[in-house]
Amino acid sequence: MTCLQLHNFGAEKLPVHIDRPAISSPCFVGYSKSTLVSMMNFHISTQDIATAEFLDSKYPRETTGDRLYTDGSKLEDGNTASADYRESDGTSDGLKLNKVTSVYNAELIAIANALQWMYEDPQSQNDAVVLSDSQSALQSLQNVKQGDNPPFIAQNIIRVVNDLKRDRGALIQFQWIPGHSHIHGNTVADITAKNGRHTDWYTAQ
Repeated sequence: MTCLQLHNFGAEKLPVHIDRPAISSPCFVGYSKSTLVSMMNFHISTQDIATAEFLDSKYPRETTGDRLYTDGSKLEDGNTASADYRESDGTSDGLKLNKVTSVYNAELIAIANALQWMYEDPQSQNDAVVLSDSQSALQSLQNVKQGDNPPFIAQNIIRVVNDLKRDRGALIQFQWIPGHSHIHGNTVADITAKNGRHTDWYTAQ
């Protein structure tokens, strides 16, 4: 099963957003690989023509919950950066990583941290749609099969989605959106990545 991808939203004024406190522990730190015992359902889009009305129709806020926008970027100084933006309360968090961290992994870190913050925050909504402009990151998650031993960042994403489902009955959905298309949350995440706080926590490619 597939779902539509999103396309060019009109350029609009960015929403107000505020820096979010750091989560208790970055969810890409301190986890070892282990065989997966449960999996998520990933639905990746196969076409790139849609409208703002499509997003509201496909993911109505009153039934699908929050919208979590994520971004992994290469900075002008050669480092990479990771950021996420939560639409419901306008909070965002950015991390400047380092030169050996790939954009692909930066995107996975952004997804993992967005979901970890949702899990830790008692005020967060139960359900959410993760909106990412990285097809490779989403496809890598979609391709994980039962019994696989994926990279630990992917494991942490799967773990926190399963934790949200177990503890809250949460439904987490994933949707690809095109980058640099003036989608509100995607643009905020991109700006946040470029202005994120520096960390040396993550060094793997």
